Amino acid sequence: MKSNNNNTQIKYKLGKLIDKYNKIKKEKGAIGLERLNETEVRKDFIDPFFEILGWNIHDSTEYGAEEYIKGIGRADIILRDPRKISGKSHSLVYVEAKRFGILSRFFPILDEEIPQQYILQ
Repeated sequence: MKSNNNNTQIKYKLGKLIDKYNKIKKEKGAIGLERLNETEVRKDFIDPFFEILGWNIHDSTEYGAEEYIKGIGRADIILRDPRKISGKSHSLVYVEAKRFGILSRFFPILDEEIPQQYILQ
């Protein structure tokens, strides 16, 4: 039962994050969204998204932002395994943040309407 309650909370919080996006889009249009820089998109949308999913975004052993990784370069976000192996945590995923609208320039299909059957409720 606790799991269902947790899922309900996650869906609610994700809905609020989507509402925030839609509010900006409605008030400022697509151009207003595109004016948000990568750091603003990360702080206002990506960080809260991962926090909703259960990542501790305030713990650098679990969640890193704007860090240089030797051999890779700068990572916008790093998700780390909080369990330490040989005294240190290990990176699991590197996330590259982009401004809203930038990906559709490279992937025009992203601008197409998504059929209803592919949208999770």
